[in-house]
Order: sequence, then structure tokens, then C-alpha cells
Amino acid sequence: MTMKKQENEGKSFSFSSSIMKISTCLNQMALHKMSAPHHILNEESGLLKTNYKLLKYKKIAKKDSKKNKEIHI
Repeated sequence: MTMKKQENEGKSFSFSSSIMKISTCLNQMALHKMSAPHHILNEESGLLKTNYKLLKYKKIAKKDSKKNKEIHI
């Protein structure tokens, strides 16, 4: 019984860390949109793709079109 409880705690911890990573990513994207309003239309469709990549790879390399370099979140 104690092993099951520990397994459940481990799962909830990894789930909550994924949620934290997603919220951090979304906050950074929101800040980026506020600082560069002309990119808003181009990045709207990328929002869902970003969430999917975050859950799948747990690491995002986002390409900045102006500076042509990768930003790791």
C-alpha cells in the first residue's frame, strides 16, 4: 500500500512540474508578444504547437526571426 502511495506522489509531482514549465513558457511568450506587437499574428498559431512540444520534449528551441538565433526556454 505504501508503494502505491509513493508512485502516485511521483506522478503528481511530474505532472505539476510539466504545468509549471508550460506556465513559464506561456508567460515568456506573452512578454515577447507585448514587446513585439507586430509578431502577434504570426505567433498565435504557434501557441498550441509550443504546448505540445513542451509536453513531448520538455525543452523548446524557439527561433527568433529577427536575430536568426535559437532561444532555449
